[in-house]
Amino acid sequence: MAEERTAVAELLSQSDVSIFKGIDPPTLQPLVDKMELQVYQDGELIFNIGDAGDAMYLVETGRVRVYLPDEQGNELITFRHYNPAQTVGELGLLDTRPRSATAAAESDAPGASVRVYKLKRDDFIAFLEESPAVGLAMMRDLTSRIRYTTQFLERLMDSINWLLAGDYERALQDVAVTSADSEIQNLIVACLQMIRSVQDRAMPGPPGR
Repeated sequence: MAEERTAVAELLSQSDVSIFKGIDPPTLQPLVDKMELQVYQDGELIFNIGDAGDAMYLVETGRVRVYLPDEQGNELITFRHYNPAQTVGELGLLDTRPRSATAAAESDAPGASVRVYKLKRDDFIAFLEESPAVGLAMMRDLTSRIRYTTQFLERLMDSINWLLAGDYERALQDVAVTSADSEIQNLIVACLQMIRSVQDRAMPGPPGR
C-alpha cells in the first residue's frame, strides 16, 4: 500500500496537466495519502455537467473522456481524453463552480477497469495550510498558464479576423504556435484543423466535365 501511494505521488509530480507539476513527490506524499482510489468500468460517469466542482482526479489506468452532452446525456462533442499521469478537473480545487462538461471512464481493453485517485477540495485546502510553499509554487504555475493563455487568445482573435477576411495564410500564421501546456496545444491543433477545413471548403473545386 505504501509503495503504491509513493508511485501515485510520482505520477502527480510528473503530470503534464497538473497544478502539481514539478513539485517533488515527498512533498506531495501527505496529500496523496488523503486521495481516494476509485475504480470505474468502461462508460461509467465520473462526474456530470452541472455537478459541484469540488474535486480533482488523477488517472492511474485507462483513460477519462471529457465531453459535452446534449439534454438526453448523449455526447455532442468530445473535448479531450486524459491518460495515465494526467489530472482532470484540477480547477475545481480552486473554485467551486459547477462542472462545465461530463467525464466518463474509458478502459484500455474489454473487461479492464479505469482507476483514478480523487482529491477532495477540503483535503487540498488543509494541505495548503500545512505546506504554504507548495501553494506559492502552484500560484507561479497558474500565473504562467494564464499569461500564456491570454496571449494565445489574442492571437486567436487576430486569426479569426484574418479568417473572416478570407486571408487563410495569415490566419494559419497567427495561430500556428506551440505550447508546453498540452491543453492549450490541443486547442491550437483544433484551431489549425478548423482553419484548414474552412480553407478547403472555400477553394473552388475542379471544373465539372
